[in-house]
Amino acid sequence: GKTVVLNTDGTVGIVTQTTGISTVSDLIPFTPTSAGSSKVSSVYDTSTKKIVIVWKDGGYDLNAIVGTVDSSNNSISFGSTVLFAARSQDGPLSATFDNTNNRVVVSYSEDHPSGTIGLTAIVGQVIGTGITFGTAVTINSTLMGYITSTYDSTNDRVVIFSTPSAQTNGSAVVGAVNSGTNSITFGSAVIYKAGQSEMLSATYDSANQKVVLAYKNGSSPKGEAIVGTVNSGSNSISYGSTVVFDYNNSWNIGSTYDSANQRVVFAYSRNANDGTAIVGEVVGTAITFGSPVEYSNNSGNLNIPVYDSTNNKVVISYTDYDNSYLGYLRVSTVDTSDNSIGLGNSFLFSGTSEAYYMTCAYDTNSDRVVITTGL
Repeated sequence: GKTVVLNTDGTVGIVTQTTGISTVSDLIPFTPTSAGSSKVSSVYDTSTKKIVIVWKDGGYDLNAIVGTVDSSNNSISFGSTVLFAARSQDGPLSATFDNTNNRVVVSYSEDHPSGTIGLTAIVGQVIGTGITFGTAVTINSTLMGYITSTYDSTNDRVVIFSTPSAQTNGSAVVGAVNSGTNSITFGSAVIYKAGQSEMLSATYDSANQKVVLAYKNGSSPKGEAIVGTVNSGSNSISYGSTVVFDYNNSWNIGSTYDSANQRVVFAYSRNANDGTAIVGEVVGTAITFGSPVEYSNNSGNLNIPVYDSTNNKVVISYTDYDNSYLGYLRVSTVDTSDNSIGLGNSFLFSGTSEAYYMTCAYDTNSDRVVITTGL
């Protein structure tokens, strides 16, 4: 008479707790289908209580839009689309929010028709339902294959990790935002791995005041992590030792920080297939991990975890490559006693639509997770 679940080791267990979502909206388009969409990233602006989405369209132009969530009917309304960079290369991009200066910082790989290439950053300010940008800053002249960014709220610094298209000499730069001019200045790049690395994802551990980077080792396909300490005086970063969190092939890594439990959560595709989550605990300049937990035995890819600070849950969104690229999510709970994660039921959120490109942001004002997909 009990509901049971099939465990990953082949045994059957009784379901003692189910965790899910209460309501979900239909997909709400914000850009014409004909324009298409490629890479996409989103953040929550805590000062204006707005969701900011940035993406590359079908012509590889970079656009931004500001959304306002209405929790009464789970809807979101948008301002006008803002084109902030015209580019011709389908490279990566990443957005993070500086909650001291109340600015959005977008980093992207630039390949301009004039021939200028390199890692670039730009600062945006949300005003009403619109967003304005300062002048773009070219950080280096190398075309990037992977980019991820996060904000160190203790040191008031943006940290951008990147790997060139050749995947060698992955490095980080530390930037200071000037809200008066909507500009950003950077220190020198500091290499975190001289060998190959890809699938980068960074988050900030506010309790330990450390930046945590997860990535796939490109030459020996395993998941690795490294802890960084920011020096705001010199706009630099130093690293602890590299730690392997999974000796299996680890693809499409996403990361988030559970502030209530003071733990980092990675979501990734193990052996390029099984969707897997793992919990990490930062100790000094090192990080230790619990056991990995599988949340999808299909080709789960584009794994995007986000932390719901109201309900103290980690929401893991992912694309099921084996099932028409549909989007699913699981609401999960971190257990600090053994650094494990309990998974809620799998929930289809994209209907019959693909969720091939995806990003998530949590709106603390409306207590809603906003999932953006590039269809």
